[in-house]
Amino acid sequence: MKPRPRKRPLARQRTGNMLLRGVGAETLQDRGAQSTASQHTLHPYYNNNFIARWQEYVRWYMTSWEARKIIDIPVQDALRVPVELRELHDSDTSLLMEAYEEFECERQLRRALTQERLLGGSVLLPIFLRQENEETASKLRYSTLQKGDLQAINVVDVSKLARPSNDTDPFSAGYDRVDSLLITGVEVHSSRMLVLDGDALFNRASQMVLENYRFNPCGFGESRLAPLYDLLIRVVGTQQGAYHLVNLSSCLILSAAQLRSMTAVGSPAKAKLEEIAEQLSIFRAAIVDAKDVEFKQHSATFGSVPELVMSFLQILSAGSDIPATRFLGQAPGGLNATGDSDLENYYNNVASWQRSRLLPAQTRLFDWLGAHIWGWEVWKVKSKDLELHYPPLWNLDDVQQSTVDNTYAMLYKSLYEIGVIDAPAVIAELKKREIFQTEVEASDFLEQPTVAPENPFDPNGQAQ
Repeated sequence: MKPRPRKRPLARQRTGNMLLRGVGAETLQDRGAQSTASQHTLHPYYNNNFIARWQEYVRWYMTSWEARKIIDIPVQDALRVPVELRELHDSDTSLLMEAYEEFECERQLRRALTQERLLGGSVLLPIFLRQENEETASKLRYSTLQKGDLQAINVVDVSKLARPSNDTDPFSAGYDRVDSLLITGVEVHSSRMLVLDGDALFNRASQMVLENYRFNPCGFGESRLAPLYDLLIRVVGTQQGAYHLVNLSSCLILSAAQLRSMTAVGSPAKAKLEEIAEQLSIFRAAIVDAKDVEFKQHSATFGSVPELVMSFLQILSAGSDIPATRFLGQAPGGLNATGDSDLENYYNNVASWQRSRLLPAQTRLFDWLGAHIWGWEVWKVKSKDLELHYPPLWNLDDVQQSTVDNTYAMLYKSLYEIGVIDAPAVIAELKKREIFQTEVEASDFLEQPTVAPENPFDPNGQAQ
């Protein structure tokens, strides 16, 4: 008996954008059993070529409005209201804000934060006039900064960055910190730049083990598009499928007897049929062979397609932590829903991000600008009490704002009456909260004598 030839094993093929593999994902067995993270996917995270990963994320950012909104919206909202400089003299504040605009700090900061979200990291590099024999690899001595030393503030993207070395000793003070970076091959100490590292979860040494070399040369974090990549594929694919149904909404099928013979002998009848089909169908038509001449229109059924498209977009909105009212401009659902709570929670998250990420960045920016305007020694004294304040993004309506203002006014009145604060302090606090805006001093009305108004009538009730 002749032995059966052994079947060649099927080559394992790359699966497009699949998160799971194993028994639960590839067979009809238990859907939740023995499934592991897929190693055969088109997801850019599984590509060890970090340049190819960056290119994929940039392509999505440039061509997909969904990806662009995921990256841009939090940065736009965080920088929507200008930061306020408090505890500085008004003239000093004006000079700082003029320099802030002169060096395009907001534009450069916006670009750097956007690149950090898109590619996992970025660097803001100030260009100072250097002292003789001063090396960029050494720590910047701020005491040497003089008036007019700042020349520009540049944004350096991750394609020009690399980390020359990293501290792998957990008992070292420099562990898990960026000490220096290579910028186009030139070593620059971290004190000479503002490093936005994308909130990397692991130290660079740990990334080699835990992420299987899937990280960039700086050891920065991953793109914000990475956990949403597969969902982006499905969202865009669903929209394209819906558009395909639109094209099929007016599909004409024209049947003709002896179609093959018409084509064979070069009869003009086929060309006539094609002309008729083009006149009857605004999108597309097909001519098939049949027993008789017949026209049939195929209508696509949309059914719940619009709801399916919106459901995917809402899932993407939830995955990106941006409410649908902001991400899609969509009215909130429900009879009594206003969407205010979702937006308020979102703006609270943005405010938290401002304090944790934006505050240190802008503090460093104003240190550079202050040293440029007055020199470091003078700026160190001026900035001692400087406070950066971010106005709330969630705006109260007129009724709510008046209630809050009245509460503060009554609070300061009570504190004044019991002698905790004096009148000038009350006026200063009310002005700071924009409740009291009249340009007067406390002495202007505290020293005025109280005079009873004249009575316009004589004792007999007659007008004088």
